[in-house]
Amino acid sequence: MPIRPDLRKFYDGNPEWRAAREIVRLREEDRCRHCGGKNGAIGFHKRLYPGRRFIELTERDAQAMARIDPSLKIVRIQCGCSHRFPVPPMDYRPENLLWLCRGCHLIFDKGGHKRSRQVRRDRGRPLLAMLEATG
Repeated sequence: MPIRPDLRKFYDGNPEWRAAREIVRLREEDRCRHCGGKNGAIGFHKRLYPGRRFIELTERDAQAMARIDPSLKIVRIQCGCSHRFPVPPMDYRPENLLWLCRGCHLIFDKGGHKRSRQVRRDRGRPLLAMLEATG
């Protein structure tokens, strides 16, 4: 996930973050905690109730599947570390970290993304700012 420039100092080059990230990667055996996809694997996500699973394919099978069903989204899994509860100050305890692929990370953070979009949208509404100032 992209990291905001003002928060980058907590991650880039931070030895505490790198150590915690490695612990989580090893704990999860380099697989996404939600869908089970292995980091670097090729395949597709299958929606199941309740959630989704990653179906791993060989390179050759992935190419064949893409020709057979062009609507099937073939992806390469890229896992990374995510906070369960992103509350400042940054918490690098492995219990507060998850190892997720990009797709699952986006789903996991969906509520937070919605709230931040709403805040940005409201900042651009001068009438709302005037009402808050008077009320």
